[in-house]
Amino acid sequence: MQKIEHKINLNMSQPNNFEYIHAMQGDYDAEFVIATLYDKNTIYNIDSSTKVILQGATEFGELIVYDNIIINDDRHSVTFPLTKEMLSVSGNISFILSLVDTNNKQKKSAFPFIVKNTKEITASTPVLILQAITDYVNRAEKAAKDAEANKNITDENAAQSKQYLETTKEQADIATTKAQESSSSAVDSANSAIQSSKSATIANEKAEVASTKATEASSSATNAAQSEANAKKSFDEVTRLEQSVIDHKNAVMQSTNNAEESAKKSESWAVGGTSTRDGEDTDNSKYYSEQAKNYADKAQEIVGSNFITQAEKGVAGGVAELNDNLAVEKAVGDEKGNNIQGTYAKKSDTMVNLLKPTLHTTTENGITCTENGDGTYTVKGTATSTVTLPLGSIKRINKKLKICGSPSGAGLNTYGINYGEIIMDSTADVGNGVMYYSTDEAGDFLYVFVMNGQTVNDIIFKPMVTTNVNATYNDFVRYTGDTGSVSGDVADIKTKIDGIEPEAEVNQNAYSRIQITDIMDGTCSIVDATGKSSCLDIRSGEGIELVEKTSGFGIRARLSNNLVTNKAGFALDARQGEVLDKKITELKKSVSDGKSAIASAITNAGVSTASDASFATMSSNIAKVRTDTTYTDKSHIIYGETAYVQGKKVTGTMPSYKKDIYYYGAYANIIGNENRSMYQAGRCSLWCSLIKHMKQTFTLTGSTGGTNTPSTGVFDDGFGAFWLESHNDGYVNCFSGNESTIDLTNYDIMLVRIAINSDSYNGTTFLRGWIGLTDTNNGDTINEGNYGMIAGVTYNATKKGEWEFLELPIYVTKLTGSKWLKISLVHGGEVQMQSCTFIPKREY
Repeated sequence: MQKIEHKINLNMSQPNNFEYIHAMQGDYDAEFVIATLYDKNTIYNIDSSTKVILQGATEFGELIVYDNIIINDDRHSVTFPLTKEMLSVSGNISFILSLVDTNNKQKKSAFPFIVKNTKEITASTPVLILQAITDYVNRAEKAAKDAEANKNITDENAAQSKQYLETTKEQADIATTKAQESSSSAVDSANSAIQSSKSATIANEKAEVASTKATEASSSATNAAQSEANAKKSFDEVTRLEQSVIDHKNAVMQSTNNAEESAKKSESWAVGGTSTRDGEDTDNSKYYSEQAKNYADKAQEIVGSNFITQAEKGVAGGVAELNDNLAVEKAVGDEKGNNIQGTYAKKSDTMVNLLKPTLHTTTENGITCTENGDGTYTVKGTATSTVTLPLGSIKRINKKLKICGSPSGAGLNTYGINYGEIIMDSTADVGNGVMYYSTDEAGDFLYVFVMNGQTVNDIIFKPMVTTNVNATYNDFVRYTGDTGSVSGDVADIKTKIDGIEPEAEVNQNAYSRIQITDIMDGTCSIVDATGKSSCLDIRSGEGIELVEKTSGFGIRARLSNNLVTNKAGFALDARQGEVLDKKITELKKSVSDGKSAIASAITNAGVSTASDASFATMSSNIAKVRTDTTYTDKSHIIYGETAYVQGKKVTGTMPSYKKDIYYYGAYANIIGNENRSMYQAGRCSLWCSLIKHMKQTFTLTGSTGGTNTPSTGVFDDGFGAFWLESHNDGYVNCFSGNESTIDLTNYDIMLVRIAINSDSYNGTTFLRGWIGLTDTNNGDTINEGNYGMIAGVTYNATKKGEWEFLELPIYVTKLTGSKWLKISLVHGGEVQMQSCTFIPKREY
């Protein structure tokens, strides 16, 4: 028996995209599946350490496992049979192919696929055809058994009876299969029914042969004794075959065990006409064979409405007539009235295209795809990377469809049309089209693709999704509708005409006249349409003008209800006119309000400008606005901010503070400004920071000397300024305030202003000391007084008996919280603490 192969593609990383594997319930080991594995668009290679297992589940949850799977030599495909267990039940069986790495103990499964098992003939074949076939087999079988029972069958006769029964069984199987396939689609049903007819005819011929042999058996009675042993052997073989038919098809009824009829009666059951029993002419094998053929022909008539059927009789010399569904109502006949028909070919005048392209002219990765306006596309360029452009979605209509339209030269490695995410044989049209079956749960986008590195020169794609499975590139028609049938699309077009949709065409030959009514004043005009070939064009003007032309294209109403149509011959729909008018009004108001605001600003700047002045006038007046030349330095503009000075953009550098500036003493010291008396709080920042005067009180907390106690003093001015004196050369005097500073978080610098006067000079050193901060109120006099300071600065006198003035910064950027101030003197002299200013961190 010839073995059947099913080639499928299984994906390891995304859902598969192919039809069911169809099989018959009860078959086994006669069909093989070759599955090629993919990782998205790339071939998936199977490691040598991998074991492949197939697991399946029926609709009732029954488990099927098969592990004797062959890994093919190419290492990316496997082969396995459809076993008896797999085909033992009808319905959909879901399978998963799993790969197990025996070394690493890893498992990876491909996405599921489905085997659709068609139920056996006894459960699914149409009752009338099944009964005819069953009766036919019973009668033929009985005729053979009657001949044997009469013991007049020779060896040759018995062999012929056996062959006849085997042929009967085979033809019954073929008829069963073809009848079952008739339920899947209209065209397949017609072909199956025709095949059933042919099978029945063949069976009839076999029945007639059996009848002839039975007749011969009557004349061979004298040889019966010699053939008895062989006849008995043949009878046993026929009985075994009969049981096989019963077991596999459940359709052959139990045959009669009593064979008492003669060879003549055998002939009666085979072909009738012997006058040995009543009603034999309508109760014999030949009769039932003819009935089976009649039922098959009737099935063809029922399901084959788009074809000329055998049952139709043509009219000699007449004209073929079509019904409302464009099926043959009455065929053309020859001189004897027989149908004139050749092949069941496509009708090109009823070609449909379900694809409504949505792709507009675009360029991607070096490829330019130009929309031609008639549903076709011109593609040119060199692809710098693989290009896939979406043409549009495939309508879900539950029919088998054909996708075609790729030009000459198409291929998986060049260019073509494909559906779904993977470009492969089963999804791509590379010249001959590709089949597609869409259900309510399915649906894909259609793409045009050009592979990386491929150069194309003005090739034309004619994408088409059609119900005509014989369609080719040259059969292209533009989008006809999405129902999948001419009658459905015609009804859809009529609906559009009734509503005068944009671009709808009306054939004036279907109407006696056309009335055009002005909805504004109620007046109307009548156009006589009978016998005319004219076209009404809608043109723009003060209103809508209808102009009659002789063109032969029918009456055309071309109204555009969108704002993107750019073709000639279209008038704007009133709804879009309203939208445009509203947008224009809004735009005019926005411009008017904006001009008024600009004119007001220019006027406030000193140049009078009317709100309805032109933009040119406003631009000229802006240039006349006077700019103050006094503050042209960028240091007078806040850091990071911009201003226009004499027509030029200037970015400021002046620092600004968001924290208040505190000081005590007589002066507020601010970096960049001269010292000035600030006994009153004042503003120092455009960010509203304040300079605040505070009071700080200091007391002597410790001193050290030699043999004499130093003379010291603190003089408070009431605002924190103080004096420290030590007139004993060689001694260290340390003082610390009895109040802590402000919280130094977010402050940058303590700016200290002091005056010093040294009254000693030992030949190398004048008065010196430290000013700094400590964590505690510590008056320790270790070293020169800088012990325990966490931030500080030293001072040194340069002369004796003269006052010197210093501004010393103490950097407190990294400090937080309040601290204590500490001052020390080394050698004799006087230190005046005139002021201390706390400068915050700059925030620009």
